[in-house]
Amino acid sequence: MIEEPTSKITIPELARELLHLPFDQVVPSETNPRLNLDREPFEELKKSIFANGLLQPVVVRPKGDVYEIIGGHRRFAALKELGKAHPSDRRFTRIAVVVVAATDAMVPVLQLAENLNRSDLTPVEVADGMARAVECGVDAQQLADSLGWSRRTLNRCLQLAEAPAWLREYAREVRVQRKRLDAAGKVVVDPK
Repeated sequence: MIEEPTSKITIPELARELLHLPFDQVVPSETNPRLNLDREPFEELKKSIFANGLLQPVVVRPKGDVYEIIGGHRRFAALKELGKAHPSDRRFTRIAVVVVAATDAMVPVLQLAENLNRSDLTPVEVADGMARAVECGVDAQQLADSLGWSRRTLNRCLQLAEAPAWLREYAREVRVQRKRLDAAGKVVVDPK
């Protein structure tokens, strides 16, 4: 009996060549799950980029004659602000990007993967991102698998995306603590 291959979501491989593009060739994505930029961490990011340069390129995909940001919206915004504040500084006239081949359905998955592992999102931002991915045609089980989640956890997020406005508003105020692992794979406990 010949088994039919299952269609699994695969994360696209990053291009090997790094590009440096002018800001007008890079556009933010409309499906970015991060709705709010906390000003204090954003200012810290700008200071770090000013002092150390951009240490990690922004991930983009070709979209028409521009490149759409998949990962790195905050870095992009920080560099743009630094460019306006320091117009004669050549470090802030272009942005380093890595290009990936990603379908419309894959973009929300990649964006969630990037943001879930970087900084806290509100439960509503996570839920809306999950719902967008499913609406774009990503199979729910494949989405859960690609993020390392159980199907049950994904279903809870999808339920929140459909929740009444009062519950969604309450959930916006809740911060979900993420488990952190040390090099040995043990959970790091925050004494706070």
